[in-house]
Amino acid sequence: MSDLARDHVTRLLPAYVADTIGPTGRRRVREHLKNCAACRAELASWEAMAEAVAAASERMPAPPADTMERVRTRIEREGATIRPGSQPLSSKLSLAWQLLVGQLPLVRKKIWAASTVTMALGLAVSLLLSTGASAAEATFALFAPVVAAVGVAFVYGPENDPSLEIALSTPTPPRLVLLARLTLVYGYDLALALAATAVLAVVNGTINLWPLISLWAGPMLFFSALALLLSLLFGSSAAVLTAMALWGVRLAAATYSAPGLDKPAWAQTVETLWRANATLLPLAALLLAAALLLAPYRSVLARSRTI
Repeated sequence: MSDLARDHVTRLLPAYVADTIGPTGRRRVREHLKNCAACRAELASWEAMAEAVAAASERMPAPPADTMERVRTRIEREGATIRPGSQPLSSKLSLAWQLLVGQLPLVRKKIWAASTVTMALGLAVSLLLSTGASAAEATFALFAPVVAAVGVAFVYGPENDPSLEIALSTPTPPRLVLLARLTLVYGYDLALALAATAVLAVVNGTINLWPLISLWAGPMLFFSALALLLSLLFGSSAAVLTAMALWGVRLAAATYSAPGLDKPAWAQTVETLWRANATLLPLAALLLAAALLLAPYRSVLARSRTI
């Protein structure tokens, strides 16, 4: 390739014609045009285009003097109509529904299958291996919380959703993304637990479901909120391990419930805390609030763990 071909200045010609090129660039273009017919022809095309644009601009009527003011007024008016406080309830519900539907395909598909299988297994164990209605209900109450906690631990974070960074670049706040996914996964696990409880009630001839639900509702919400917060701070694996460790402690305490066994103080304390819904529900709310506060900083926390 010749030096002349290598030094074509076609990319500088638009700025040269518009007179927006610097002195050094202008001198380079001028010197090159003396010896390059191809660039001179290209320059003629740009000059003809500039003349046509200038002629068309002269024929166009000038915009009204108050154009910018009218544009500014319209922007402010439309901005006022989309403020969250001024939206009707139906519009808010529609946006919430669209957010849930949009996040549904992004939740790991294995979560749904794992939750269904594990909850069904817990129900089967409760029905087959427990003696008496109360024992079956207590056994199922051990399964439901850990199933929900494991599912919730995988709802958020780059390791669970490779496209999360792209999703977070949209106008949707990270906290809403997290809340939508939490609603989907926890709502699904809650529906499974309620269905299993209904089966237990039918099998055991129980009419009132609330005593059965109260056995697992508090621990399930607490375990899920704790797993969510730990997954944001330390990753999903650490959250699952912690949830399983706490569940193991609860199982160990439950082994002392057999007749004829003396229940140690620590086992009694664990069982009391497990059934203290009045304590677990506020704690779960605090953990959930902390998780929502940390949601926008999830990527920063993840990078800090890899350094």
